Amino acid sequence: MNFNEPIPERLTFEWFENHARIKLVGAGAQWVVMGWRNIIFLRISKKWIPDEIDEYVNRLSALSGFLSKKADKIFLIFDLSRMRLKKKDIFRYLRANWFEFLANDDVKVCIVDEGNLRRIILRSFYRIVGLLEKFKIFHNCDGALAWVREEIISSKTRTNKNVVKC
Repeated sequence: MNFNEPIPERLTFEWFENHARIKLVGAGAQWVVMGWRNIIFLRISKKWIPDEIDEYVNRLSALSGFLSKKADKIFLIFDLSRMRLKKKDIFRYLRANWFEFLANDDVKVCIVDEGNLRRIILRSFYRIVGLLEKFKIFHNCDGALAWVREEIISSKTRTNKNVVKC
């Protein structure tokens, strides 16, 4: 992936989907992974069990590890709007390996969920476990991508201010 590609003036899901360098779709469209620059998008659909989620978190951590060798920050956008979990499995979903994965300072995570109640629950849970600062929670993908764009641009601005010209 070319990490020096210019970032568009307006980074939307439609633009991202059309320009993704990586595009993988699971059987029955249960999951979709797309990547562009240092941004990884994952949409999870249908019913999942925690063991399946663990497996994919482990796979994603390998991908972000590969990308982190090429970029300072990796942005992960998880669209959970179409994901279905049994209520009894919700806390099993948030297992230790998920927290270890997110503890990496090189990773910034956006969670997208169109459901107001689920966003409130997610914010409350992450606040309780002390990880709310690791997450940005959005109601749609365009909002998450706009935030990511601003983070990338402000990071470049901070880096350029620290460069000493001779």
